[in-house]
Amino acid sequence: MHLNPVRANMVEKPEEYKWSSYSMFIGEKEEKLINADVVLKYFKPDIFIMCEDAKTKGESFISSPKIIFEVVSKNYAQVDYITKLQVHQKFGVLEYNIVEQNGHIVQYALEDGVYGIKNTFHLGDIYISTIFSDLKIDLSYIYE
Repeated sequence: MHLNPVRANMVEKPEEYKWSSYSMFIGEKEEKLINADVVLKYFKPDIFIMCEDAKTKGESFISSPKIIFEVVSKNYAQVDYITKLQVHQKFGVLEYNIVEQNGHIVQYALEDGVYGIKNTFHLGDIYISTIFSDLKIDLSYIYE
C-alpha cells in the first residue's frame, strides 16, 4: 500500500507522497489520529466481544472490544494481517484473532501494549480465548 505512489511514478520515496502514513509506520513522524471513534469507523471487525464496562454513545460502542475475530479475504489479507493488527494493538484490543477461510486461526494477545502470537488453531481444534478461559469454540462445528 505504501509503495503504490512509488510504483505509479508519482514520487521516488513513499514518505514523499503527501497522503502517505508511511512515515508514521516507520516511526519518523508522530501519529496524530483524531480519535478511536473515527479510526474504528473504518476498521469494523467481523466479530467482536464487548463487556459490561464498554462505553457507548447512543447505540454505538466508543471503546475498544476485548476480543476481535477478523475473517480474512484474499483481496484484503494484507489489511487484516498488518494494518488492522496495528490499529487494534494501538487501541488496546486484548485479543485479536485472524481467521483464515481454510479453518486456521492465528491468535494474538496484547502484553505490555504489544501483540504476540499466543496460539494457532486448525480445523478440528478447540479455540480457547486468552482473555476468557471459559470461552471455547469447537472449530469443527464452524467448518463442517
